[in-house]
Amino acid sequence: MWRKFRNKSQQADPALNVVPPPALPDPLNLRGRSGPEAPENIHRSPTQKSAISTFAHLPYPNAILQPNNGADAERSRSRSRDRRLDPLGLNVVHDPGPARAVDIIFVHGLGGTSRQTWSKNRNPDLFWPQAWLPSEPETACARILSFGYNVNFKSIGPKSLSGVTDFAKDLLFEMRFGKDNKSEDLNIGKIPLVFVVHSMGGLVAKKAYILGKDDNEYRSVLSSVSAMVFLATPHRGTGLAEILNRILSVSIALSPKQYITELNKNSPALEEINEQFRHIAPKIQIVSFYETLETPLGIMKLMVLDKDSSVLGYPDEISKQLYADHHDVCKYSSPQDPNYISVRNILAALVARCRGMLFCWYPFAVYELEAGADMYAIVPDPAVSKQTEEFKKVDVLLAVYERPDNDCSFFRDRWMPDTCDWILSDPSFQAWADQSKPASILWLHALPASGKSVLCSYIINHLKESGALCQYFFFRFGDQAKRSPTELLRSIASQIARDVPSFRRRLSELSDDGLRLDKADARSLWKALFVTKFPGAPPPGPLYWVVDALDESDHPSVLLDLLSIELSSLCLPIRIIFTSRHSQKLSLTFERLAVHNTVRSLALDANHSDISIYIEKEVDYMVGTAEFKRDVITRILERANRNFLWVHLTLQEICQCHSSEEVDRILRDVPPEMEVIYERMQKSITQNAKPSDRELARNILMWTTCARRSLYLHELAEALRPDFPVFLDFRRTIGYTCGELIVVDAKNRVTMVHQTARDYLINAPDVPLSIHPPQAHTVLFRRSISVLMDRSLRSILRQIDIKSFLLYAATSWAYHLNLTLNASDESLDLLTAFFRGPFVLTWINLLAIAEQLKALVYASQALETFTKRRRKEDMAKSPLLHRLRDLETLDLWALDLLKLIGKFGSNLASNPESIYKIIPQFCPYDSMMYQQFGQKSISRSVVVVTGISSTSWDDSLAKISIGNDSQGLSVSAAGRYIGILTTTGTICLIDPLTLQITRRIRHNEIVSTMAFSSDGDLLVSYGFHTCKVWHTSSGKQLHRIPNPVGSRALEIKFTDNDSTILMCSDDKLIRRVALERIHDGWQTPDPAILREESTLEGAYTNTPCWIAFNTDASYIAVAYRGFPLSVWGLDKPRLIGRCKRMTDRRRINRNAWTGVDRVTWHPYSGDVLGLYNDGCAFKWHPFEDESQEVMAGASEIVCSPDGVFFATSDANGVVKLWNFQHFSLVYQLSYENPVTDLAFSPDCRQLYDIRGSFCNIWEPNVLIRISETDERASELGSITHTSASEVEAKLLSPIISLAAVPNGNLYCAGNDEGFVQLFDPTKGYTTELWRSATMMTIDQLVFDQSGQRIAATEIGGKVVVKSIKAMTSNTQSFKWEVTTVLDTRVNLESGGIQGLLLDAHSKFLFLPSQTSAQVWSLAEKEICASTIFKNPRTIRKWINHPLDPSSILAFEYGSIVMYRWQNLTEVATGSFDLPELQPASVDGIASWRPSAQGLMSPSEIECSIDRVLLSQCGTYILAEFALGKQVCVFKTAALSLPEGIRTALDPTFLPATIISQVKLTLGILPKDHFVFLNMDNWVCTWRLGSGDDAHKIRQHYFLPRDWVNADCLRLCLLLADGTLLCPKDGEVAVIRSDLGSDW
Repeated sequence: MWRKFRNKSQQADPALNVVPPPALPDPLNLRGRSGPEAPENIHRSPTQKSAISTFAHLPYPNAILQPNNGADAERSRSRSRDRRLDPLGLNVVHDPGPARAVDIIFVHGLGGTSRQTWSKNRNPDLFWPQAWLPSEPETACARILSFGYNVNFKSIGPKSLSGVTDFAKDLLFEMRFGKDNKSEDLNIGKIPLVFVVHSMGGLVAKKAYILGKDDNEYRSVLSSVSAMVFLATPHRGTGLAEILNRILSVSIALSPKQYITELNKNSPALEEINEQFRHIAPKIQIVSFYETLETPLGIMKLMVLDKDSSVLGYPDEISKQLYADHHDVCKYSSPQDPNYISVRNILAALVARCRGMLFCWYPFAVYELEAGADMYAIVPDPAVSKQTEEFKKVDVLLAVYERPDNDCSFFRDRWMPDTCDWILSDPSFQAWADQSKPASILWLHALPASGKSVLCSYIINHLKESGALCQYFFFRFGDQAKRSPTELLRSIASQIARDVPSFRRRLSELSDDGLRLDKADARSLWKALFVTKFPGAPPPGPLYWVVDALDESDHPSVLLDLLSIELSSLCLPIRIIFTSRHSQKLSLTFERLAVHNTVRSLALDANHSDISIYIEKEVDYMVGTAEFKRDVITRILERANRNFLWVHLTLQEICQCHSSEEVDRILRDVPPEMEVIYERMQKSITQNAKPSDRELARNILMWTTCARRSLYLHELAEALRPDFPVFLDFRRTIGYTCGELIVVDAKNRVTMVHQTARDYLINAPDVPLSIHPPQAHTVLFRRSISVLMDRSLRSILRQIDIKSFLLYAATSWAYHLNLTLNASDESLDLLTAFFRGPFVLTWINLLAIAEQLKALVYASQALETFTKRRRKEDMAKSPLLHRLRDLETLDLWALDLLKLIGKFGSNLASNPESIYKIIPQFCPYDSMMYQQFGQKSISRSVVVVTGISSTSWDDSLAKISIGNDSQGLSVSAAGRYIGILTTTGTICLIDPLTLQITRRIRHNEIVSTMAFSSDGDLLVSYGFHTCKVWHTSSGKQLHRIPNPVGSRALEIKFTDNDSTILMCSDDKLIRRVALERIHDGWQTPDPAILREESTLEGAYTNTPCWIAFNTDASYIAVAYRGFPLSVWGLDKPRLIGRCKRMTDRRRINRNAWTGVDRVTWHPYSGDVLGLYNDGCAFKWHPFEDESQEVMAGASEIVCSPDGVFFATSDANGVVKLWNFQHFSLVYQLSYENPVTDLAFSPDCRQLYDIRGSFCNIWEPNVLIRISETDERASELGSITHTSASEVEAKLLSPIISLAAVPNGNLYCAGNDEGFVQLFDPTKGYTTELWRSATMMTIDQLVFDQSGQRIAATEIGGKVVVKSIKAMTSNTQSFKWEVTTVLDTRVNLESGGIQGLLLDAHSKFLFLPSQTSAQVWSLAEKEICASTIFKNPRTIRKWINHPLDPSSILAFEYGSIVMYRWQNLTEVATGSFDLPELQPASVDGIASWRPSAQGLMSPSEIECSIDRVLLSQCGTYILAEFALGKQVCVFKTAALSLPEGIRTALDPTFLPATIISQVKLTLGILPKDHFVFLNMDNWVCTWRLGSGDDAHKIRQHYFLPRDWVNADCLRLCLLLADGTLLCPKDGEVAVIRSDLGSDW
């Protein structure tokens, strides 16, 4: 029978092929519990009184005065005689020789030795590391060493100066420089290393690990540490250490020892070790064994170390009990000893893990057999690797980088044994925890400072120790990042992923799909993580959530509103405990929750016993009689009022007393109110302090109360400079100057002792240390922004600690600016100096390095608020004092900061240094970025961009053509796709990251509606005859369902966890089909739904004009033009209500109604959004029958997925964005052409609209602000707008064709309206060559070799050839003389003209199609040659022969055919072999470069040729095959093919490692530099023939993401000097760079 040997909270993963342990029937052990019996706990505070180390040899205190019988002296002499058999230092006890795969080092504890510690009864034959381990097959490959050091506390002499640090340094020295028995180096660090440590030896090993990680001399040695196995190690100190030193101090021959003193409770040495080890321990595996038997000490027995002191309590720690006392926990009687078997099995698992080189911090499962078994099992290496990858993907998805263990440990360390037990026997808690009862919510509420957080840590520990799956979160008032409901949901999900394998795999799949939840709002997170069902094994039991300090959350109502559904309907079995102060608002909210779930409320009045225990244990250490102590306890309890903090502070004062009279005075005078206690504390701080200390205390308190988050000690010390000097011991300084008002926690974070202390300092203006927040924020703002104004900062950015004050200043100055009292001149001076200098770029660089770019949004909001405030203040001043230029600068920067994150956020994240020399050049001319760092720094920039006429930022991200043969009907988005339904029944799928059409799904009939599944993996399209279900990533049709005859679907939706399709048609019937029973076809659950039986005057129930299901398909809204809007229930079929329109602002006319054209649902509130016939937008709640409307003049309406906004559009092409809550306009976009449909992106950051044959993607500033901040309301305040921002988008006809003069600078562009222009970028001249009389699209352009003739084709078949000649007039003005050479119309079948060439002498024009080709004589203006191709299905790409002016080359798949210009005769052929594509490569091609004709089959893809390019240097020809997955390079010299024979060619194929990086091939420049655009839109170069190492690729600059779409990429041209021509929004950008330089 298998027994699990690890923390029970981590469940076995069924995918890992291990045998799980049996389920526990009652893991919480609550059934039948009759009293407050508390289970063992794994955490223990450093302040707790526990026992430590091996005191078996210590005489009992009562025996100290008895005569010494000489036994100790004899034992000491014996130890000296046998030291050679029990040596000091690091000694090898077993060496397997060349088979050595791992090192195991044993370290003994206090009073032990290198061998006897590990030998039962000091019998050398039982020295198990040497006697038994080498003979175990699993550990035989391990070299075993034992470390000895002098911790014999009975040594005679002066007080010992050695401590844990000294012993640790000895261990490090031995590991690095030690020798074996042959005087050869030990070479520790070459292979994995495992420590096995007993008692104080664990502290020595931990300290050595800490010291070595920071020391270059030892880092290589310590980097090999894979695991530590602790045997009864006192991680949190002990009260017995103090007793031991007292005994030693009164002994005649013994003296106190420093290393024993360091084991005291509250020992700074232990606190330091624990704090430092906590941060590096996740890199290694931790295993902790603890004793369970009392250890004999003289005439009695004591439990030396309880479990709480022996177990660290880390998340992935493995812990197990051993049936032994402290002395024998490391000594075993035989290889059959159950304790030995447990230790042996864990060592065997660790050795196997080391041999697999699985150095990862993620947990690995370890199981053992029952005692006496001789086998063990561990997770296979591949499974662990897979699990590790899943964890990493979850971390990326959720962006959780700080686990909640630190907060839990902080409060757990303040727990005292025997307290909090009462909660386990409370009926409300038992009912909440009992698995046999329905899931419920438990609300624990109490007064401030009553121990709620400590109680939470106790409950968490109890649940985990009981084997339950427990997740938790502590809201912290002092940390802005821990006040957000979104942070709670992400943290909880991260913890569940570590406990529930199926949940982890689901999140991993979402990450693979490209979903990112780091900026999602609370409702979106809740729906995606906990509402949407997912496949896989459910957790073995309920998930217990513990949420502390709900009242300290920024938005507690947001979190509680999410629970307004039945817990049983969630995808996971959840039970939740909330703790908070009691408030009427929270009480009402929990009462509302009781409608849906069982909610219990428990006032924490039972903590009186906890306080009593706490007082008794603290008073027990006071000097005085028992009667005196009882009196103190009684008097404190009488006044405590269940306030732990009051008790703690009172005891602190009492402990400083020297007489009973002083104690009596304090107990008489100390007030019961916290405010008065705080007043006494601040008076004691200020009365006797020096002026400099008072000022220091004021500054410390100011930073602690007003900082955006809790500062670390070193951060606060930096913040106080240069006003205060460098502190020798800052922790001590804080305690001395600020007393008990400030607490420094175990992570060195500086916080107020309690929130009530902060409230007191802020609300008591007359006390000496009072804090005025607006003034304090002014000081903090000025200090923060001043730190960033250091010209040397850029050079040291990469060296900055992520926790330095500089990073705090970078992310928080805007927070403080927004909370200042006024817009003063001093603040304005600092801001203008900052933004007009180079500091702003360094600041942005720092934010990008630290992955804190959202601070740009906060800064933008703060600047906007500041300038508005300043202008308001200026109204009372003289106009001469108005600093309009400075304010305008800040306004422009406020806009720039938003656009930087919107346009360049991904580029900054991947390359922070691009802010200096690349990004400014891509900013519009009127932006501050360009004016300050683009225009003035052209000579230093990596790129120079010209040709774009737009001078200001626009909100357009992309304009994507869906094809000239169809129009868009509707648009929707889900998961990784934007879907566009067209008039031809084709659905275009667009990747929102690459902004390219990745797939075209053809239904092959007219489609009325479509819908995505919740994750975007499935798509359903409803046609005239059939309904089809598609797999979006592959484009495969999964199901085909015949439609009901004569019905047209008005709305279709996936429901029931995407397992069912729900449809409502124009015959007013709701039908459904289950995907698992697809052959059953459409079923009609209740034909009576939607059947209107009542009549209204003037109304008639015709066919619905619009239908909408709500989010979970439980209700349906039906809109008519001649009948009121109706809402029906689907779960319980019934009419909910009809929408009656308001006739005035005071009441609704029950007889008035208006027809509705469009309707949709708010995703969460239950409101219906719609448009009346007159264009008014309205919201109506069908249950409360409340409505609101606004005149919008709209024809389309859509609500954002988070419910914050809704958008409307009208027939004039105007799109408006409205705030849903206030029904106010916040944004308006004017753009030509009417809108057919609207949709929001899933992250609510973008807005999509359909206009004709184009899909526009917009990214308004207001959506950027909301998406980049938490809770859809930033920490700077709710983002609202008093007036709507208006944007008018410029409409230019898109560029369709582009050509450049060979080896020149001239280029020509043709657009969608038949307009052709000639550009000379060197002189800045532009000339119109011609306009199409019919405004037909110019689809092809080509120059001749001389650049004096240009040919063009219109999409209708017209061909024009123009001659151009430069002319200079007498006035030196420049113009072009343009004459027509040919103007004709051709009729080529099979797809029209598919190529265009002018010969080298400009005498002939070549016009090919799919099946034939023509050559026109330009002189005769007639066809002079033609041909019909033998194989009409072959795809060909044409190019002039680079060396033979009389020939044309046709590139086909696997061959090149040479034709003569004069007669189109085939004169020569060259053939070559292409390597076979792997199926995986073919399947993935269409994901980024689709066929223009739609999705191609793998066979078509393999045999396709895409592009042929003559290199800019003229020596190579590039040919792309299989949609760019194969690129081969031909030397032009090798293409002089002999006539009449078939020549074998040997082209060079680009390596697969290089091809995988290529999105677009651009050409080959001199020196064989292959130029391409990579997948991240960087223009890169790679030298031909330099091998397949992708690291040799050089990145030069990137194209902004709003420049990159399929239409843009296919036209990009690279000129011979490295200049790139890139079409953008109807213009051509000219990008000059160092590509053409000789590098």
